[in-house]
Amino acid sequence: MKDRERKETRVLQVNVQRKGVAMDVMWKTVHEEGVNVLVVSEPNKKRVRGTEWMTDERQDVAVRVCGWHQKGERFGKGERFVWVKLKEWVLYGCYISPNIDIGRYSKFLDDLGESVNTWEGEVVVAGDFNAKSPLWGSPIVNDPRGRLVEDWMAERCMICHNCGNAPTFLRGDQKSHIDLTLSTEGVARRMKEWRVPEQENLSDHQDIVWVLGKTGECARGEDRMKDMGWRVAEDKMERLAEVMKERVKTMDERKDLVCETKRVLEETCDRVLKKKGCMGKRKGVYWWTNEIAEKRRECLRKRREWTRCQKKRGNMEVIAEKGKEYKQKKKELQIMINRSKEKAWKKVCEEVDRNVWGEGYKIVTKWMGRGMKGIACGENVMEEARKLFPEHEPLEWKDLVVDRRVPAFTLAELQEAAGRLRKGKAPGPDKIPPEVCKIYARECEKECLEMMNRCLENGLVPKEWKVARLVMIEKERKEGEKVKYRPICLLNGMGKLYEGMLAARLRNDVRRLGDLAEIQYGFRAGRSTIDAMMDAREYARGANVGTWGTRRFCVMVTVDVRNAFNTVSWRGILDRLVSMGVEPYLVNVVRSYLSERVVQTEMGEFEMTAGVPQGSVLGPLLWNIFYDEVLRMEVPDGVKLIGYADDLAVIAIGKNEEDLRERTEEALRLVGAWMRDNGLSLAPDKSEAVLLVGRRTTRKMNVCMEGRMIETREAARYLGVEFQRNLRVAEQVERAVRKAKVVVGALGRLLPNVGGPRASKRRVLCSVVHGMLLYGAEAWIDGYRIQKYRQMLLGAQRNMLLRVCCAYRTVSGEALCVLAGVPPLDLLAEERLREWKRRKDEREREATSPPSVACKRKAREELMRVWSERWRQTEKAAWTRRLIPNLPEWIDRGHGEVNHYTSQVLTGHGSFGAYLKRIGKIECAACLYCEEGVEEDVEHAIFECKRWARVREECEEKLGKRVNVNNMIEMMVENEEGWKEIDRMLVKIMKDKCEQERERERERRDMRRE
Repeated sequence: MKDRERKETRVLQVNVQRKGVAMDVMWKTVHEEGVNVLVVSEPNKKRVRGTEWMTDERQDVAVRVCGWHQKGERFGKGERFVWVKLKEWVLYGCYISPNIDIGRYSKFLDDLGESVNTWEGEVVVAGDFNAKSPLWGSPIVNDPRGRLVEDWMAERCMICHNCGNAPTFLRGDQKSHIDLTLSTEGVARRMKEWRVPEQENLSDHQDIVWVLGKTGECARGEDRMKDMGWRVAEDKMERLAEVMKERVKTMDERKDLVCETKRVLEETCDRVLKKKGCMGKRKGVYWWTNEIAEKRRECLRKRREWTRCQKKRGNMEVIAEKGKEYKQKKKELQIMINRSKEKAWKKVCEEVDRNVWGEGYKIVTKWMGRGMKGIACGENVMEEARKLFPEHEPLEWKDLVVDRRVPAFTLAELQEAAGRLRKGKAPGPDKIPPEVCKIYARECEKECLEMMNRCLENGLVPKEWKVARLVMIEKERKEGEKVKYRPICLLNGMGKLYEGMLAARLRNDVRRLGDLAEIQYGFRAGRSTIDAMMDAREYARGANVGTWGTRRFCVMVTVDVRNAFNTVSWRGILDRLVSMGVEPYLVNVVRSYLSERVVQTEMGEFEMTAGVPQGSVLGPLLWNIFYDEVLRMEVPDGVKLIGYADDLAVIAIGKNEEDLRERTEEALRLVGAWMRDNGLSLAPDKSEAVLLVGRRTTRKMNVCMEGRMIETREAARYLGVEFQRNLRVAEQVERAVRKAKVVVGALGRLLPNVGGPRASKRRVLCSVVHGMLLYGAEAWIDGYRIQKYRQMLLGAQRNMLLRVCCAYRTVSGEALCVLAGVPPLDLLAEERLREWKRRKDEREREATSPPSVACKRKAREELMRVWSERWRQTEKAAWTRRLIPNLPEWIDRGHGEVNHYTSQVLTGHGSFGAYLKRIGKIECAACLYCEEGVEEDVEHAIFECKRWARVREECEEKLGKRVNVNNMIEMMVENEEGWKEIDRMLVKIMKDKCEQERERERERRDMRRE
C-alpha cells in the first residue's frame, strides 16, 4: 500500500553556526536533495521564528517537518534538545556547546536519555555532540565526552551511522567527526543512505543527508528511483538542449514518432537531470541563479586545492595562500547570495503591484502554512474516484468524411502553444517535466512539428496522451462537514502541447462561426470573474430596483451544477460541435481525444467515459462549447443568465412577487430540463437566492428548483462576492475585513517591530491583505465611497501597514501609507475600476490586446495626482507632511527602507518627551541634556539636542552638507549614499533614546514598588 505512512523520509542534518546566509544555502540543498525533515544545530534565531519550526528552550537546535506525507503528530523540548513524534518513529535534535564542563555535559546526556527512555518505538537522535571517538571515525581515542556518549549509546542499544572517512567539521586544516546520527536497531535496518555531500554550505560544519525507507524495508542497495521523475534545474537547460539535439539524430522515422519522441526525452533527462526523491517536485529557492551555482562550485574547487596542499605538507606559504584564496571565494559567495536575495525580493515587490495573487502571495501562504491541502491516498482513492467519474454508455461515433486536405500546423502555432506551457507544473504519467517539452519544441522544432502534423492528418490523439494520473485535492470544508475532493488529471507534457495547438485551431474556428455567448465569462481571454460580477450588478441596478416608488422586483439565483466537469456527456460535446459547423477534421480529432481515456490511481486504473479532464488544455474550451447552448436558450422576458465556467446566475425582474416567481421558476425549469437532457443535474441544496429589492422591506420568497423550495436570503455569494438584498455592500465589507484581520493577526506574530523581515519583505506580506480587501472591488466600489465602510477597510489596511513600517500604533493611516509607499485602499480600488472600464471598452470595440503599458502608467499617474492632493490637504500627520511635502519624489526614490527607528523620526511617534507626555507615559517633556525648559520633541532631539551633536557632525562631514529639517528627506532620496548616512545617524540617535526610555521605565517600576 502506497499511503502516506509508507513513504520514505529524507533528512538534512546541519550546523549553520547562527549564520543567516548558511540557512539560505541550506534551502537550496533541501530543494536539490528532496529533503522533507530538517535538523539544524545553532540556527539563526531570526530564521526559526514562527510555528513551523520546533526549537529547544535556548533555540540551540531546531527541527522542521516539510513533507506532507510525514507530518509531526506532536513535539516536546528540553534544555539543548527538541523531539518530534512522526508517524512511526521519534526524531530528536540536539546541540551541546563545546564550552561547557564535563559535569553539565553528563547532565545533558542524562536529561536526553530520560526523555528517550519514555518511548517504546524507534528513535533517532541527530545533532552536534562535540564529542570524539573512534566509534564514529575520530582519530582521538581518549576523549571524556566521547566515552560518555559511547556509554550512553550502549545503555540504549543505539547504533551510530557516521562513516569514518567523512569528517563533519572542516576549518582550515582542522577536521573532526562531531555531528552524529544515532538510532535504535529498527531504524538502522530502514536506513537506506547516510552521506556527507561534498559541497559548499558557508558553514564549517558539513551537511549530512540520510534516508529512511518505509516500514519493513531493508533498502540498502535497492534502486527505487526507476519510477521517479526528474528534478528540473535552471543551470541544466543549456545542457538539456545540447543532449536533446544529439539524441534526436537517433530517431527512426519509420517507427511511431510519439514513442520515439518519448524515448529521446527520457534518455535526455536521464543523462542530464537528477531523479526526484520520494518528496516529488519541490519549488526551489527564489533567489538562486546560475552565477551563484558557478561561484559555489568555484569555492568548492578552492577548498579542495587547499585541503590537498595540506595533505601533501607542502610549502607553508603556498598553504596559506591557498587558504586565503578559499576564504576570499567564500566571502564573495556570501556577498553574491545577499545581493541576489535583495534583487529577487525587489522583483517580487514590483510584481505585487501587478498581481496581488502572484509570487508574493504564494510565499506568504507557504510561510503561514496555508498553502498545503490534503491529498487523497491509499484505499480511499479508487472509491472516491469512482464517485467523481460516473460511468456513461461507451461513445459510438462514425468518422466524418473530410472532403478536403487537412491544413497542417505551422511553426508559429507550435511556438505559440509551447510558450503557453507553464513551468513548474507537475508532469503526467511519463514523468517528463514541461520545461523539457518546451525545450524540445524550441530546439527540435522540425521533428516536433512533423509528429504533431502526422497526428492531425490521421485525425487522432495518441493513446499515451490520453492517460491521466489522478490527484485528488481536499476541498475547504466547515467543521463537521464530510471531506470532499477536487480531482486533478495530470497529463503528459507533449500531449498538452498538442492540445494547445488544437485548442487554438478550434477557438479560431468557433470565432469564425459567431463565437460563444457574450454572457460566458469563464475560460476566455480578456474576461474574468469581475466581468461576470459587474454584469450581474449592472443588470440588477438597471432594473431601477433601488429607488422609491418602483413596483419592480429582482431576484438572483446562483445555480450549482453537481459534478459538472466530470459528468458532461461526450455525445453532447460532439453534437454541439457538429451543429455549430466546426470543421470536420477538428471534430474527428476531438472525437479521438474523448475516446479511450484512462485514469490512473495508486490503487489501479479505470476507463473514463464522460467529462473533460480538469487540468487539460482543451477541456475548458470543450466545456464552454457544450455549455454555450444553455446560455443561448430562450428564457422569459426580464430574465438574464450569466455564466462563469459552470457557475450560473439566473437574474429575473418582475412587476410583483408573483410575476417574479413565475418568471424565475420558468427559467429554472428550462435550465433543469436542459441539464437532464444532457446528462447533468442541478444541486438545489447548494444553490442560493436573494431578493434585490432596494430599500423596501419585503417578506421572504420561495423559489422552486427541481421540486425543492429555495428560500431567499439576506445575501447570496456569487464568485466570492456577497450580493446583499438591498444591493449594498455591508456584508461584503464586513466579510473582507474579518478575513483580513485574521491574516494580519497571524502575520503580526511573525513581524516584530525590532528585527524580523525588512520593509520590502513586509510589503510583500501586505499584498495578502490587499488581495482580500480588493478582490472584486470593482463590483462593490460603493464600499470604498461610503465613509463608514471606507474607514473599516482603511482600518484593516492600517493594521497591516503598522507592521510594514514598524511604527507605533498611534500613527495615522495617511502617514503609514506614505512611509510604506502603498496607496490608500480606496484609491487602489478606483484605479482597478478605471482599468476594468478600459478593458470593457476595448472588448466592445473587438480589441483583444491587453491594456497597454502607457494606459497603466497613465492610471498610476492619475492615482498619484489624487493621492498627492489628498496628502497636501490632510489635517493629520503634520510632522510627516512637513518632512515629505513631495509625495512622488519620495515614492519613486528607488532605494532605502524604513525601519523601526527611522519611522519614529518620520512620524514623531516614538521615544520623544513631547510624545510620551501626550500619551501619558511621563509627566515632564523637558530634555534631559539641554537647558531647563526646552521641550524634547522630534525636531529638537534629532537636529538640536547637544547629546547627539557628535553623531550629527560625523554624518555631515561625510555628506559635506549640514542636515536640517528642511533638507533631510531631500538628501535621503537624492542618492543611496545619502540615505545610508542619514539612516545610520537616525538609528544611532534613536537606539540611544530607546535605551534611555527603557531605563526610565525601569526607574518608574522601581519607584512604584517602593
